[in-house]
Amino acid sequence: MHKTTKQFVNWALAQDIKHVTFGDVEGVQRNTSARKKKSSKKQPRSRKHNRRMSQWTFGRMYAYLAYKLAAHGIKLSKQDERFTSQTCPVCGPRTDGSCC
Repeated sequence: MHKTTKQFVNWALAQDIKHVTFGDVEGVQRNTSARKKKSSKKQPRSRKHNRRMSQWTFGRMYAYLAYKLAAHGIKLSKQDERFTSQTCPVCGPRTDGSCC
C-alpha cells in the first residue's frame, strides 16, 4: 500500500492537484451476510466475498494518503459514495444525463 499511495501522490503532484476526495466505505462489511429474504431479488454473497470484505483494512489507505498528501500541501477529504455515479463532475448536481 505504501508503493501505491506514493505513486498516487506523485501522479497528483504531476497533475498539479490541490484537493483529493476519498470515498467513505465505512459500513461495507456490515452487509456481508449470505442470508437473504425470500422476497429479495438480490443474490446471496459467497463465503469468499464475505471473507474479503471482513478482512478489508478500512482506514489504512486513507491514513497513508492523509500524511503523504499533507506533506505536499494537498487536501484530503472523505465523501459518502451514495449517488456519486449520478453526479455530473462538471455541473455538480444529480442529473438525468442531458447536461454538458
